[in-house]
Amino acid sequence: MVHQPFEDGDELWALSGRGTFPPDVYDHPEWYSYGDAAKECAAIIKAVRGCPDAPVTIYRAVPHGISTINTGDWVFIAESPARLHAQVSEDPAADWPVITATVRADQIRSGGSDIIEWGYYGPTLTATTVNTVA
Repeated sequence: MVHQPFEDGDELWALSGRGTFPPDVYDHPEWYSYGDAAKECAAIIKAVRGCPDAPVTIYRAVPHGISTINTGDWVFIAESPARLHAQVSEDPAADWPVITATVRADQIRSGGSDIIEWGYYGPTLTATTVNTVA
């Protein structure tokens, strides 16, 4: 069985619209998150609330040679958790690249567990590689 985000989960612009999150997610996003990226993600969900066409930058850690983000892929709305996910060994040279694209808020759906990890549900797109952190 493949672990994938919920295709019918709450859309980023309307959290609690489909019942993945309760309505208090906007007042207390810290109850639905963890780690250092929580505040950044909370600010994003509040900024796009009620705006399905709002542009949102998404990030994905991928093996070398991959440059697309596909329907149903896991994505992050903050760069830092994608960078953590890209760390695949003790050797930084082996880490995966992080790719990025800007999509509409209605193309991002909840993964069901927190406000940091999301699913992308738009057409396959070619992404840009994010420069590595020095």
